[in-house]
Amino acid sequence: MRQGPARHTLAGSLLPLVTPMTASRTSTRTLTVLLGLTMVGPSAGQGDEVRRLEDIAFTAADPGQLLDVYLPPGPTEGRKRPGVVIVHGGGWGHRRRRERIFVHAATRLAESGFVAVVTDYMTVPDEHRGVSYIRNMAASFPRNVQDVKSAVRYLRRHAAEHGVDPDRIAVIGASSGAHLATLAAVTRPADGLEPEADGHGEVSSAVQAAVAYYGAHDWSTWGGPAARRTAADEEAGRRASTLRYVRRDTPPLLVIHGTRDRTVPFAQSQRLVDALRDAGAPHEFVVWEGKDHGTFYRPDRSGVDDHALVVEFLRKHMPD
Repeated sequence: MRQGPARHTLAGSLLPLVTPMTASRTSTRTLTVLLGLTMVGPSAGQGDEVRRLEDIAFTAADPGQLLDVYLPPGPTEGRKRPGVVIVHGGGWGHRRRRERIFVHAATRLAESGFVAVVTDYMTVPDEHRGVSYIRNMAASFPRNVQDVKSAVRYLRRHAAEHGVDPDRIAVIGASSGAHLATLAAVTRPADGLEPEADGHGEVSSAVQAAVAYYGAHDWSTWGGPAARRTAADEEAGRRASTLRYVRRDTPPLLVIHGTRDRTVPFAQSQRLVDALRDAGAPHEFVVWEGKDHGTFYRPDRSGVDDHALVVEFLRKHMPD
């Protein structure tokens, strides 16, 4: 039986499944850094802080690519919490792992009991930067998505160390990060995009759920004018279009997009949702009426505490 989407349309008022941000979640946080360990909490030193392990090299293919791990309050030993790998945006061209909004998202997820990772990935070399979105993506493809998969493999391989359940790992991405997170989620080893020589052996890069905020999923219809595309751009675009990999057993996907996005058209997420529906794959589609790009964990822009949406979706598909 074909499974249709759960579609939530969010406009000026909140749906019942969304809860407003509380004052405790929006208060100023104190960061105390000591030997690569950061305490993130309402007031460091009270014993209930999120801990951040910083600058961890996660792929032997490029030791310069780093990630940060955000650990929930409390002991890690013997715990098996769900894990989430967050893939930052930036047009496939900028490292933004420590940008405030991604730190904020990882911290809130850790406060909610998830072990959150924010990862680097290979970005466009300077000589190709700024030509077009498809050139930014293509110039570092497939290493960009392989790095995301390597971050998942790192977290699974080090699950006991970080108190993670290796059978409950999700990916979340915004903008270019949504493209890479979704591509990592929907592809299998047979698709030819697995990491090479990242040092994690045969550890699986599979995830159990994914969340995609306003991502690009069909490079045949977006990314730059056809006249400026090279053969390499076209080939990378073909291989990097998530639509071609969607199957019935694709992990559950939460797709979020604003209808007035002036950077990545709303139609990109609609095409992904259509493919998921046609394949009978589990998914939910959150449509933000009248909203533009850049609403990831930004209730001031979206009018919605999207953290509640994300946590509900992840707990639904990665239950204890």
